[in-house]
Amino acid sequence: MNNINKFKDIHKGKRCFVMGNGYSLNYNNLNLLKDEITIGCNRIGLIYNPTYLCIADSVIYKQHKKQIDRTKSIMFMATNDEYSITNENSKKDMYIVKSRTDKGIIWKGAFWDDNLEYVTWFGKGNNGTVVIDLCIPLAHYMGITEIYLIGVDFTLCRWRGSNREGSVAGYFCDNKPYWQNQPPDGGDK
Repeated sequence: MNNINKFKDIHKGKRCFVMGNGYSLNYNNLNLLKDEITIGCNRIGLIYNPTYLCIADSVIYKQHKKQIDRTKSIMFMATNDEYSITNENSKKDMYIVKSRTDKGIIWKGAFWDDNLEYVTWFGKGNNGTVVIDLCIPLAHYMGITEIYLIGVDFTLCRWRGSNREGSVAGYFCDNKPYWQNQPPDGGDK
């Protein structure tokens, strides 16, 4: 895997936009972000190619590898499943952030500064955390001083199974099964 140290303070003093996958993205003109530093979550590539892409669960990557690998983004993934991910991965710009599997711990590890600690909700086996837990500390590590959250609605579970008008088909809680139940690359375009 690639050496992550080159990202330390790479954007010192700049701002970035962390892009979640919430419904509010449907009401934003994402082209306004084309000259900004952006950190996207999971399958955001369905609607936008961020500067960086964070994936907080190897299950998502494995299930949607083809679609995720089509993005032009530099990828960061929190996982303990490095061996299988690196053997499957054809993308050169992927960085693995090793995660701990103790639930509810304060985690210091991988590329984080010794002084940077944050709470994770990693469960046994899968990481099981929210991807924002990777995006925000990553932005801090890169020297970002202003972080704006867009599409961080935390509504995925709330709207699961509904067909909310205006949603992006294939990911944002349309009538397809919840992401864990989808077949590999199910619904990707």
